[in-house]
Amino acid sequence: MRILVVAYYYPPDSAVGALRPAKLVRALEERGHDVQVIAAGSPSDATSPTVHRVKPMRNPRELYSSLKRSAAPAAATASNGGVGPPGAVPAWRRHIFSLLWLPDDRQGFIWPAYRAARELARQKPFDLVYTSAPPASVQLVGLLLSKATGVRWIAEFRDPWLDGVPKPSHVRSSLSDAADRRLERACLKQAAEVITVTYTAAEKIDAKRKALSRPATRVVLNGIDEISSSSTPRNNSEPIRAVHVGTLYHSRDPRPLLSALAELRRVGQLGERRVIMEFIGDARWYGDVSLEEFAKSAGIEDVVSLRDTVPHADVAKILADGHLLVLLAQDQPVQVPNKLYEYLGQRKPILAFADDHGETATMLRRAGQHFVVTEHDREATTRGIVRDALTAAAAGTWEPKDDQLDVWRTERQMATLVSLVES
Repeated sequence: MRILVVAYYYPPDSAVGALRPAKLVRALEERGHDVQVIAAGSPSDATSPTVHRVKPMRNPRELYSSLKRSAAPAAATASNGGVGPPGAVPAWRRHIFSLLWLPDDRQGFIWPAYRAARELARQKPFDLVYTSAPPASVQLVGLLLSKATGVRWIAEFRDPWLDGVPKPSHVRSSLSDAADRRLERACLKQAAEVITVTYTAAEKIDAKRKALSRPATRVVLNGIDEISSSSTPRNNSEPIRAVHVGTLYHSRDPRPLLSALAELRRVGQLGERRVIMEFIGDARWYGDVSLEEFAKSAGIEDVVSLRDTVPHADVAKILADGHLLVLLAQDQPVQVPNKLYEYLGQRKPILAFADDHGETATMLRRAGQHFVVTEHDREATTRGIVRDALTAAAAGTWEPKDDQLDVWRTERQMATLVSLVES
């Protein structure tokens, strides 16, 4: 088969296994398929003959910001392109911004990618187009190609278009919401198959597909790349190292965890244990809250360690050296953070702050008796769960369900995905 994969983000050759579209391409090529890729970037960066980089056009928001700076440089100092902080945006301006962010701020990719795809198809037609989003603009490339050429199209939603984390309020309006619904509906109706990476997202999309008399939505998880074969026991003389890797944004609030640690120390429930809570990545601030200052005010400045972003190649060792892995995934019931799979592969206890009936909590409960704090838990319950997680990490007796982890291996998930593409 000759297959075109369209993905805005696609890693360079040196990091080919880092993103799901690259994993799919590699699996398809191993099966002998002719795979071509269109992704964003500079054409001069296309080091592989099968990866075609296209430079996105300046999107309407960028053009607006440029004109605004030219007209009144002093007035356009906001970091988000002259939009200003959400609370300072008048309603009329919010309506304008919402249309400039339709379906997202990557719409400049649509036309160059479509044009490059048509050129490749003129050289030799494709049997299948596979689009992988976010951003949602990628799906519009697939929609245009399918309508223009009749080629079979599979649309993959790694994150939901409308049912996941919403756009910022200052770039949404009733008009843009209606337009997003119409665009999503057109894509769900036109695509031969729709694939998601979580069951919760599939349920939401499936309801819309059924209303359009379209086939059921398929689920293929992102998968665990590597599963540790062994775990180094903790030396009783060393502190318990709890590790969080990643960025603090959206609702990933670390304060409930830090408050629980502070209270456990205050009431003496940490005993003689020394605990280090290490945040690695863009995590010195949560919004306008400094974690360093919050830890000082809570009296646990010696517990909290902050370390800036490290190369991804170093993350595996950092996780392997930890005793308890911390995941903040609040207010994301439909999505699963990719680092959950990295955590699961370490075969260590995980302490997660997640939605009670969300995908993250469900997976952790299936993978073993991990420790999950939900939105329904009171402070006392949260402290108890944190204490139990630390106790399990200190004892080193926690055991994962390896048969479940094996089902979630990347190679098994990719085999399922390749089968769907070939069918």
